[in-house]
Amino acid sequence: MPDRTGPIIVGTNALGYPEVRNFAGLPLERYAVRKRTDVHRVFTWLAHRATGRIPDRHLNSFRDLDLSSCALYHFFNALSYGRKPWFTTFETRLPRWGHVPDATVRRGMELMSRPACQRLIALSERTAAIQRAYVTEKVPDLADALLPKIMVMHPPQRVVMPPGHAKPPIGQGVVFTFVGAHFFRKGGMEILQAFEALHQRGLRDWKLNIVSAMETGDHATHSTEEDRNKAMAVISRLGDHVTLHRGLTNQGVLDLFLRSHVGLLPTWAETYGYAVLEAQACGCPVVTTDIRAMPEINDDTQGWVIPVAQDDLGFARIRTVEARKVFSKHLDDALVEVIGGILLSPGSIAPKAARALARITAMHDPQASARRLEALYDEALGYRRP
Repeated sequence: MPDRTGPIIVGTNALGYPEVRNFAGLPLERYAVRKRTDVHRVFTWLAHRATGRIPDRHLNSFRDLDLSSCALYHFFNALSYGRKPWFTTFETRLPRWGHVPDATVRRGMELMSRPACQRLIALSERTAAIQRAYVTEKVPDLADALLPKIMVMHPPQRVVMPPGHAKPPIGQGVVFTFVGAHFFRKGGMEILQAFEALHQRGLRDWKLNIVSAMETGDHATHSTEEDRNKAMAVISRLGDHVTLHRGLTNQGVLDLFLRSHVGLLPTWAETYGYAVLEAQACGCPVVTTDIRAMPEINDDTQGWVIPVAQDDLGFARIRTVEARKVFSKHLDDALVEVIGGILLSPGSIAPKAARALARITAMHDPQASARRLEALYDEALGYRRP
């Protein structure tokens, strides 16, 4: 690699939250991630003008005819058609092109099997397992080329809680915080129902913060406007116990976690769960389900885990109306038990918080993530550090 006076440029097709959260925002020393022109954006624009929707295939593909001024590429969920070295970090499986014929899936797999594709970086071990199973099912003849490229890099997370930071006295009430725009998919309705049940039983020494746009219509719960009205009615009945924030900046969310004791994310469906890491980094142990990546970032020593019915790949069993009813009832009952236990034994919070914070330090250090990623970039460019 020739000497350079500035950083080596890593191109990408977008610089939104997922890219910044997972790689573009890392404290890289020799590299800098920059957005580059993507020909597929033209197809995306035309398709949106014609149909009013954005096809996943164009959204998660990149083509620049190898003309962009960068040494290599790194994407989130996207594949490159070019010859320059490229990486992609992904959350479920690749190609992420929506519902397409098997022949189109194979085309995406062939792109990933080419030498230009360096690594397929899964957010979790569960995601890596999903991708391996998908490769084996769809293109077993390409498995030898694809499977060695799959690796895991959990998202980085800085420690947010300053040394010596004092949480509000638990004697003034346990403060719980839930964060999630998709309120119903992330277990928000069951949280409200559990707190209302506990309130009716006389357990009232608590506060609940909700940070949510209260969005409905998600693929997991199939929630409706009627569900939102029901949730708002519960919030109204609980009065000053609940504070609803329709929107906060990320820093605002972190500040709220710093003033909280326990995080809540008893989700129905989740590719990862960034809010779990943020809560833990603020000294808040978290109540979660055990789907997808959750068991990799939370357990009963550093939080509270609710086991739920799921398939072999970690997806909750919620495909039918009846299954969703069963899932919701189980989650509601479990939350009453777990949250009730916390309120009755608030001394359990501090030891779990300390272990959660220690785990963030050990497993999600941004500096360590940056060094690991730069080593991969170096390898792709044939660079050996002195």
